[in-house]
Amino acid sequence: MSSINIFLLFIFSTTLLFKFSNSCKGYWATDCDGSHDGSNGCCGKLSCSRTIDDSLTARYQCLKRECIQKGKKCLNDDRCCYGFYCKDNKCLECKAIGEYCAGDCCTGYCAKDTHTCKNYV
Repeated sequence: MSSINIFLLFIFSTTLLFKFSNSCKGYWATDCDGSHDGSNGCCGKLSCSRTIDDSLTARYQCLKRECIQKGKKCLNDDRCCYGFYCKDNKCLECKAIGEYCAGDCCTGYCAKDTHTCKNYV
């Protein structure tokens, strides 16, 4: 094997390793948790915002637009920061992990079988 082939193999494997070891979520990724240091955080200057998909299911998604903070005005498309949801045009706090939920907003998701808020794993 020539030295050029070895060098190219090294570059390729390093790039692949870096790609799979990067733990942040990219633009439009879902199930983020608002952190910038964990495996469920958004990369760079992306913001973890609550959005509503086409089937009217709420989820947290990494977006370029800043999320809306607690108590601030929000619209029907939500965009409140992680842990908050839009009600009566204001971002309010969601239920915490382990709390009872019955379709309520959770910091994470509401498990249908136990009706408790759980973390994305």
